[in-house]
Amino acid sequence: MLNNLINTQDFAQLLLKIKQVGLSRIIRQLFGYRSSNRSEKWERVESPAIHWWDIPAVHRRWNTLITGNPDVDYYQYIAQKFFADRHDLNGLSIACGTGHRELKWISLLDLESVDAFDISPQRILYAQQKANSLGLDNVIKYRVGDVSKISYPKNRYDVVFAEQSLHHLSPLREIFTKIRNTLKPDGLLIVNEYVGPNRFQWGERQKEIADALLNIIPPVYRRIYKSNGIKKQIYRPGKLTMWMNDKSEAVESSQIVPLLKEMFEVLEMKEYGGTILHPLFRNIAHNFLQDDESTRNILELCFLVEDYALKTEQIKSDFLIAICQNK
Repeated sequence: MLNNLINTQDFAQLLLKIKQVGLSRIIRQLFGYRSSNRSEKWERVESPAIHWWDIPAVHRRWNTLITGNPDVDYYQYIAQKFFADRHDLNGLSIACGTGHRELKWISLLDLESVDAFDISPQRILYAQQKANSLGLDNVIKYRVGDVSKISYPKNRYDVVFAEQSLHHLSPLREIFTKIRNTLKPDGLLIVNEYVGPNRFQWGERQKEIADALLNIIPPVYRRIYKSNGIKKQIYRPGKLTMWMNDKSEAVESSQIVPLLKEMFEVLEMKEYGGTILHPLFRNIAHNFLQDDESTRNILELCFLVEDYALKTEQIKSDFLIAICQNK
């Protein structure tokens, strides 16, 4: 309908969202009762387990794809490979959210200081309180700010962290230019990102595979969060719905990799899929948190299907890790 500007599933998803988060929050997002619906969306510091990244087995899968070891995550891998001999580092984190990633990096790297920015005052307060409780207030400073508008000092940082943030930012070329300028000559940019279709406009083959896989899964595992309904098809959101819900969501996501390759030297890039699993598990991930045989078997099937589709180039990876430096 109108190049998927809006579709019939949008209305069903709106009703579901009202059940999940309440009508008042939906009204605020739709009609802009706050100064920025992007800030409103990111006020929450806790979220229900409705996404693929909430599934423990998925994390082990990521580790295997990125590091080759299900028990070694990308933080450990990058720290050991790229930072073993780097000391007294100054770091910058853009769109840091609740700050848990920065705390992980501080535990692994010799960071003298970290400047972390996010648009949400609530998340910054939460992050700073957590850092203070750990005695890290002298190392990390969380600040409220729109990272696309901040002026960063030239040649200031040894490492810049961009983790699940770039796909919310625009214009990307300007932001990458700022990152290049603020990195020291030997500084590194660490990227962990969604790089799939803009505005989650899933490709036809991607949706076809995900729909087929969804309908193999037993109905008990397809129960929708806070609903009596059963998930029956993959939702490709209308572009207008995406814009109204969060203007920043996947705004230039498909341009991240091309711009990284154009503007930086990519030292290493590790893809970890998500092309099928991300839309597949949306709103049903809470059914896959247990480590029982039935759950493991279903997850293993899903993993194998995505692996095969990636290997045979029917789809491209929607998520990746990249370590970059200035050219």
